[in-house]
Amino acid sequence: MFTMTLDYLRSWVGSTEESKVSLGYFAMTFLSIITLRTFLGFFSSPSNTAFIPGPYIHWYISWIAIALIIMLILRFFSQESMGRIFRVAICFFALILIVPLIDLVVSGGAGYYITYLSPAVHTDIWQRFFTFFGEPMTDLGFGPTPGQKVEILCAVLLGSYYVFIKRSNVLLSVLSGFCLYITIFAWMALPFFLAWFLRFFDIAYRYSDSLFLGFYLIILPIIGIVFAYLWQPRYVRAIMADMRILRLAYYELIFMFGAALAVHQGFGTFYPEMVFQLPIILLSIAFAWLSALMQNNLADRAIDRISNIDRPLVRGTVPLPIYQRIAWVFFACALTYALLVSFTAFFVIFLFVGNYFIYSMPPLRLKRILFLSKFLIAFNILAVALLGFQFFAKWEAHLPIMLYPVILIGGAFALNFIDIKDYAGDKVAGIHTLPVVMGLWPAKRLIGFFNFGAYLLAFLLVRDVYFLPVFAMLGALQFYFINKADYSDEAVMLVNNISIFLLISYFLYLT
Repeated sequence: MFTMTLDYLRSWVGSTEESKVSLGYFAMTFLSIITLRTFLGFFSSPSNTAFIPGPYIHWYISWIAIALIIMLILRFFSQESMGRIFRVAICFFALILIVPLIDLVVSGGAGYYITYLSPAVHTDIWQRFFTFFGEPMTDLGFGPTPGQKVEILCAVLLGSYYVFIKRSNVLLSVLSGFCLYITIFAWMALPFFLAWFLRFFDIAYRYSDSLFLGFYLIILPIIGIVFAYLWQPRYVRAIMADMRILRLAYYELIFMFGAALAVHQGFGTFYPEMVFQLPIILLSIAFAWLSALMQNNLADRAIDRISNIDRPLVRGTVPLPIYQRIAWVFFACALTYALLVSFTAFFVIFLFVGNYFIYSMPPLRLKRILFLSKFLIAFNILAVALLGFQFFAKWEAHLPIMLYPVILIGGAFALNFIDIKDYAGDKVAGIHTLPVVMGLWPAKRLIGFFNFGAYLLAFLLVRDVYFLPVFAMLGALQFYFINKADYSDEAVMLVNNISIFLLISYFLYLT
């Protein structure tokens, strides 16, 4: 009987891996399983008294994170393709439905508290590791519950057997099971790790769904990148090579600049959730930038065939339909991450992506209009600075009034440097940028003077006489890089980033 069961399982694994069912259906199946598990848990756990959004969002994100980690472990030990592992693992996850059912039966209908291992309740964490989580009934009714123990045991055994099917190696099978157990135990003991982490910031640990949600939102992109790379390495390499990391870093620094201004004005109160909210907003900005960049690439394919021949769509390294879907995924991630921090963050990120959309995409495609197009980008810079300021100030104060003309006026003129590298393509496409209208050489001279003037204008932010020669030198350096025969957009952006970093350091130093 046991042998027949293993043979059937082996046959089922093979047929599931070869399934022609859409991967989207598998993903929807996974979300449906999580939803059903959550609903059943509502009846089996005495702590669930209402459908409150916070915990449920936290649980969804945590399940997605642990599922991806388990798939990566199976990939490492089995050396099977991610697509085949994804199909099998999704079906295996139906096992999580047994937890509330077993708990209801064992408890006689009363249920158990399905929770993490908590420093406030559970002790001897290392002893629990070596004794399969210890005894639940000694923990005042809090997990690990009988259902969870059965679930974890089944997950470890199934994962081990899957590796054995693929490698026919008992040692690898045992090691994979041990790694799965370590991963699941660490997941359930997460409060202990968060408590240790928060001690570095002199913050006392207290349970909150937003704290755990923040942790998962930070690690999820890291896990997701590794997962995507193992699935489609060519796509990931192409998109990462086209990230324009210095421009992304510029927006991240602008956010930190706004935050530094708030701290400089005395708004530096820190609470536990902000330890994770800060990187979440930075991730949201990164997703928003990638979405805007990819939308611009979609609209500029004809231009890029002349001016930027190494772009993914020009080289064909990422198919057009896939590229479009990835751009929308980044857009959804940007809004989701921002919304899970605050509505203000959501609004500003939507504003950021929206301004870039009407800048580059039809029907408006305002990049064709001289100076007005750069005003939109300057407005995005101001919005990101405002978001950084609001993160600490919470609308209790306002950005220094001088920041508005410095960014909006200085930016609308200085930002014309971004059109220099696209001169040849813009000229053919009839995009009326400053280099196209004036000619490349005189436009570079004028844009260089614009940037020098913008740096002098930025001096008004600090009004420190010792900073005047620094800004003048940086402005002169920009003029030089803009007018070099072998123009480099990266060199100009590097100077911009160094300048913002100096301003951040200055305001924090004065705090």
